Amino acid sequence: MWKKIRDYIFCAGISKEQYASIKEDILDSNYQNIRAYCSVIMFFMGILLLFSCLTGVFSTNHLAYIIGFVGASFILGMTNLIDRKKSFPVTLLTFLFDAMLLAFGMYISLICVPKQVTLALIVMLIIIPFLFIAKPYRLILIYMVTYVVFAVAAYFFKPKDIMVFDLVNVVFYGTFALCVGIYSMGVRYERYLYANKVREMSQMDHRINRIIQRSLREKTPDKVITELLARLGKEIQSDRIYIFEDRANGETTENTYEWCREGVTAQIDNLKDVNKNTIGWWYEEFQKGNNMFITDVESLKTTQPECYEILQPQQIDRLFVIPLVIGGNIEGFYGVDNPRMEDMQDVSSFMTTIGTFIASMIELRNSFRIQEQLAEMDLMTGILNRGSGEDAIRQLMEANTEGMFIILDVDKFKSINDTFGHHTGDKVLISIAEAMKQASGVTDVVMRMGGDEFAAFVPGISSKQQMEEHIERFISFVEKIRIPEIQDRFIAVSIGASINHPEELLSFESLYKRADEALYQSKAQQGCTYHLFT
Repeated sequence: MWKKIRDYIFCAGISKEQYASIKEDILDSNYQNIRAYCSVIMFFMGILLLFSCLTGVFSTNHLAYIIGFVGASFILGMTNLIDRKKSFPVTLLTFLFDAMLLAFGMYISLICVPKQVTLALIVMLIIIPFLFIAKPYRLILIYMVTYVVFAVAAYFFKPKDIMVFDLVNVVFYGTFALCVGIYSMGVRYERYLYANKVREMSQMDHRINRIIQRSLREKTPDKVITELLARLGKEIQSDRIYIFEDRANGETTENTYEWCREGVTAQIDNLKDVNKNTIGWWYEEFQKGNNMFITDVESLKTTQPECYEILQPQQIDRLFVIPLVIGGNIEGFYGVDNPRMEDMQDVSSFMTTIGTFIASMIELRNSFRIQEQLAEMDLMTGILNRGSGEDAIRQLMEANTEGMFIILDVDKFKSINDTFGHHTGDKVLISIAEAMKQASGVTDVVMRMGGDEFAAFVPGISSKQQMEEHIERFISFVEKIRIPEIQDRFIAVSIGASINHPEELLSFESLYKRADEALYQSKAQQGCTYHLFT
């Protein structure tokens, strides 16, 4: 309670950090007010002096007018010589202006009308707290000094029968005005803080919109995300920004995107298979709706040793991480390493605001990938279609990849369609494609050319023996195919194969023609047969 009272009296209820954030606005307001009030005083004092000169009436009041005019002129002139952003000169001129008003009030109350009840000084004491914005303890100091000076001066200038009454009036109304003024000061502080917050949010929105708009110039979601991280990293001056996406197994997470400041070692290749148990406490906080802000990684050495073992080699001192929410589920996280402590509020706002955009870009990227896969696939069999398959083989040939190219047809496929129907024929094609995938490795290109024609390119095969072994393996899978609708009828294929030798510099068309010639020979025989182009 006493702390709150103290903070209210000395700082009108705001913290040092809050005051520092609006200090520039306060200085500018006080500077403008000094100039405005001094101009107004000069104008009215000048009118009064001109009137006295025209009437020829001169009294002690006019000396106060002259002092007020000269004092206001001096302070106004000084405002042209100081830097309005410097705290000390602006504060000093504010004190001088307040002192001038109080001196004017005392002069009128003590010298001009000493036998009347003091009003001028009380008026000045009432209006001063509302003229400028200052820390309350400074106003309290001014008022205490004023009370002491007035009490001493009143002893010499005021009649004894009204001196005590006037002193009570000054202290009472002055203290009341001071209390109201401090409250008003707090209200004005809040108004400046609110305006400052709105301005910061507007500036942040502008910066975020600029980053997003420039990132959206890229043509694909992958490139948009990469560009976004780069621009965001430079904007908040961090060491590294990254995105982790959880794998389908639910046990590991993978670093999929990364931006690093110049001189910072990339970590994306080292963080492809991170066990989620090591950072399980992050996910617990994410589930509660919290972000993760670790101010000192060294503090994890004893409390979270597994997490520390991952972070410490990356030379991370602190990090800020927030969950990646896609479709209402936490699908990973993204974060920033070593942000500047003084910028943490901006970092938090940036990351939280841009998080939704990143999540939407990842969703769009996933849709793009599905569409790309569908565009490359034969929808019936699930293997590559002719266009994408040929493109893949051409790229391998351009890279001087040695390997075997095979073409195969399903024997008497038209008869199967005519006898058992197209639905059964489709099952045969799907079974052939499955057999080709079973016989192929991860680097093999397997495609459907159209109708009942299939093809494949198998890298690394260079001899006749290797060709025969691979084809016979594939045929063994074909011979195991059983389609209930065709009862005891077996599926047979005819195969033609050729070799791509890099030194021959064959085109795809030439390679295809050779395999097609071998296929023609196979079709002349019954059962699963193959011929090699030699």
